[in-house]
Amino acid sequence: MLRIRITPCILAVLFVPVTLFAQEMNLQKVLRQHRAAQAEVSRLLEADTLRLVGETSQQGVTYGFTLYKKSPNLLRYDIDYKTRHVAIIYDGNMGYYLYLDEPQRPAVMAARQQLLLLKQESYFEGPLISASERGFRMEYMGRVEIPDHDNAVYHIQLKEADGSAIMDVYLDAYSFLEVRRETRPNAEATPLVTRFSDFRDTEGFSIPYRIENFYNGTPVSTTRIKDVAIDVGILGYFFELPPGREAVAADELR
Repeated sequence: MLRIRITPCILAVLFVPVTLFAQEMNLQKVLRQHRAAQAEVSRLLEADTLRLVGETSQQGVTYGFTLYKKSPNLLRYDIDYKTRHVAIIYDGNMGYYLYLDEPQRPAVMAARQQLLLLKQESYFEGPLISASERGFRMEYMGRVEIPDHDNAVYHIQLKEADGSAIMDVYLDAYSFLEVRRETRPNAEATPLVTRFSDFRDTEGFSIPYRIENFYNGTPVSTTRIKDVAIDVGILGYFFELPPGREAVAADELR
């Protein structure tokens, strides 16, 4: 998860980007600056869990949610819409859609594209840090311009070991925070584009309080964060499929 390191020296903040632009950037330098932008190393190691509360507007419908993360790669996304209560869980390996208000209904296993999104979102430090250790190949694509963003960005591409799933991550060239992400199951697919903005420092973390998703240029959803809590003491079983709950593939329900 993204964080900002605060420095009392305003001049240092002003001159660091200029110095960096004078350097020939490579993958290691960009990742090092990205890690430094997230937090001091000691703070990064201290944090274990994260809880975000907010609301998402999608296709004319607005619903509340609570997102939980536990280091290194557990995720739970609870959605409340009117009388419906749904949990999306990623246990570090598999993803499930769990209908909490229907205890006898089987959980639905996340399909390929859905599983990819859950997997990448679950990593506590974001998709780039330790990506190579997780089996992804990373390539620095250079400093580029992107639509609807004032600053230049650093473009990093991630690919799974088999070369299928692809993610393009764009870091702001001044803050080194992630401002755009493009996810697709293969090179030919149209990517789901996610934009991150309205970053606010919260307990040492830099949290994007506004997240927008687009597909083929069309807005899909807008998420606004309302509350953030760090180290809330969430146990591991909270991210697991409940004992006795059957899980089926999505195509088995048709």
